[in-house]
Amino acid sequence: MIKRKSHNKKQIGAFIISVVLFLSILFIMEKTGVPRKYAVILTAFYAIMLSVIPILRGATTSKEKFFFCDRSISANLNAFAITASVAFPVILMNGVALFFAKPNIFILFSVSIVVGMALVTLIIGRPLRQSGATNMSNFFEVRFNTKHLPKLLSIINLIGSTILFVIVIHSAAIMASWFFNLQNSITLLVVILASVMAASFGGLSSTTRHAGVAVICLLFAINIPLVLAAFNISSFPIGHLSFGSAALEPGFEIERQLEAAGLSSLGSSVAGLPNIVNWSNGHVIIAAICISLGIVAMPTISQQFAASRITERASIAGERSLIIFGLLTLSIFALAAFAKIIFYGNILGLTSGEAGIEMPFLFEWGNNLPGIISVCQQISSTPEQLVEACNNNPNYILQFSDIQINGPFLLAVIGNIMDMPFAITAFIVVALLLVLISIASSNLFSLSSNLINAFYSQNLAHTTSLEIVLTRLIILFVGFGAGLYLASFTLDYTTLFISAMGFFASSLLPSIIGAFLWNKTTSLAATASIACGSLIYAIHWLIASGTLNIVNVDQIDFMGIPAELGAIIALPISALVLIVVSITNSTEETCEQSAAFSKSIFQDEDEVVIIKNRF
Repeated sequence: MIKRKSHNKKQIGAFIISVVLFLSILFIMEKTGVPRKYAVILTAFYAIMLSVIPILRGATTSKEKFFFCDRSISANLNAFAITASVAFPVILMNGVALFFAKPNIFILFSVSIVVGMALVTLIIGRPLRQSGATNMSNFFEVRFNTKHLPKLLSIINLIGSTILFVIVIHSAAIMASWFFNLQNSITLLVVILASVMAASFGGLSSTTRHAGVAVICLLFAINIPLVLAAFNISSFPIGHLSFGSAALEPGFEIERQLEAAGLSSLGSSVAGLPNIVNWSNGHVIIAAICISLGIVAMPTISQQFAASRITERASIAGERSLIIFGLLTLSIFALAAFAKIIFYGNILGLTSGEAGIEMPFLFEWGNNLPGIISVCQQISSTPEQLVEACNNNPNYILQFSDIQINGPFLLAVIGNIMDMPFAITAFIVVALLLVLISIASSNLFSLSSNLINAFYSQNLAHTTSLEIVLTRLIILFVGFGAGLYLASFTLDYTTLFISAMGFFASSLLPSIIGAFLWNKTTSLAATASIACGSLIYAIHWLIASGTLNIVNVDQIDFMGIPAELGAIIALPISALVLIVVSITNSTEETCEQSAAFSKSIFQDEDEVVIIKNRF
């Protein structure tokens, strides 16, 4: 234990030194006039280094380490990995944009994720680890003593996890393409390759380590500019506490004055917002509920609980992940508040001629695609082009109606908005890419391990090394196949993410709750519930989205419920099917067996392995 703690301290120290060196070198390069392209190359090298090191450290041929980390992962690392699993693009890519335009949606979605994390910790965390299962398919197989139910569950996981995988690689590829100024096809291949490597080299061992590094990086990247901005504005460096009076209230006051004067505010300048900003308040609340319930059924989180060192550590990991994610979202919220007030201070009363000196952010990314910001309906790359776009009038006073900012990139360029060195922007981009790749690799490994467990591992006590080979083949096939095909489409990854969460909730949530908390739940009931929930959700989505053209489809409006919110229909029906079939199908013998199983996984002993160790 002492050696482990000493080793961890050395790793943390090495990481902090690398961050300091990276930021210092980029800062010096910028101040000495070194062309930015060399700083971008150094950033690419640093991102590769931070990805490759944890992947190689987690690489293994051991079945125990590959599938559940030999249950030697600390609770802290488990907590960071769980946080990475729920740090979705809706927060990372659209969080700041939503804060500028619709802050209530950002707050609501952040809270919904926290609620989902709390629910999954309470319902699944400890009992799943107590059972000794390595994933949810493994748990269902022994809980219901059947081979068919885990197969259906693994197929549902395959669909939902593939959707999440496509969302994050699509987001990461676009961001990498913009920052490194490369073709999107090239960055897409690189992102998929990194995700496949993280998932296949060491399985859960490498994905967990990669996730830990990614989340720590992101916390540093968000909080460094937050501390600098807070100290600069309020002389109090802890921006989490001072952002309200120092930035939030002044920002709201400026917006009230602009509204009273009939002028547009910063929110009107944000482009590329997801479709949810046009939804009614009721639909947004339903979406938040879908997110909370979908998180409970996510296989990536349950797999982390299963890999905890001891039973008690599973609950601790879940509780710590709540704190980490809360800190992350609060940091993003506070940083966005400071960025907003700084942007107002810089832009109000600014002329197009002055912008070339005082706000280089308006044109310095003009050569990178997709464009980050346009002024007077034109993307400029020099101060002269900016003046030319504004009718060649250097005295033209810029209005927010003249500015359009690409919303999904706001967090990446928030350092530029706040007049901070390029090093801050580079570090934030590195951290965002690492987290997105971590989410992608975790979903790849989870869907493949559940599939292999359901379809291949007929006897848990006789698992061969072929299982690792097959898992890696599935990772490779899904990663490149689904990634290259689906990522070629234009995606609204926020609404698609809500669809995935709704699909998880509609299909799996009633069966998961029944398996853990209701002794009358039977194999037939769980199977019927999963099949019914997924089918109804899919039918609603196909009809409501217009994908499926049927006779008189215009007469079917589903009470105006968007395609992404089909869970509001499918989930209650799925739960009702589970209840009805369980009541009519359960016997006294099955209830007694379920009660004995439940008693074992919920008792207070350190560990009672109901499911024998597969290896």
